[in-house]
Amino acid sequence: MIDHTGITGTQISRFPDDDRLTVIVLTNLGYLFGGQEVNAWGMSQGVAGLYIPGLLLSRVAKEADPEPARTQRLLDFLERAARGESLPAATPGLAAIVRQNLPELKRLLGKRLGELRSFTYITTDARPPGAERLGVPVGKLVHYEMITASEKRYYTFWLTSDGRVADFISYTD
Repeated sequence: MIDHTGITGTQISRFPDDDRLTVIVLTNLGYLFGGQEVNAWGMSQGVAGLYIPGLLLSRVAKEADPEPARTQRLLDFLERAARGESLPAATPGLAAIVRQNLPELKRLLGKRLGELRSFTYITTDARPPGAERLGVPVGKLVHYEMITASEKRYYTFWLTSDGRVADFISYTD
């Protein structure tokens, strides 16, 4: 997937390996609309998920968690980010992005983790050799479902071969 998000609720997502599918979301709603987040990325994924099997995590069967300790480390990572603490498990590039977006990240993650009901492993996708995220080689994507008192979200973590977090994203299906 190749994608880019704009600041006014816009998104372009290209899937060159999936029949060259491209989804473009154009809104003029901005980031916040009526107190709600505008999730143009989630909208593009939802449309693409109609055409690409396995793209929407809500449709993927949950597997047994092969590494419960990793799941706990990733939940701890989110909790540290929500408190604005240092993130030793993050790559330097991700740590810099987190620092730049700390107030918003603390607000969003703090609310979600304060209402946390479950954080459940879904599946892992291996990445081909040479795959990168934020300029760092990654070996796998690990997917989770987070249920809070007010919503269900999905989290994807890009992990390096030594288990550090190169990037993460949260979205709804």
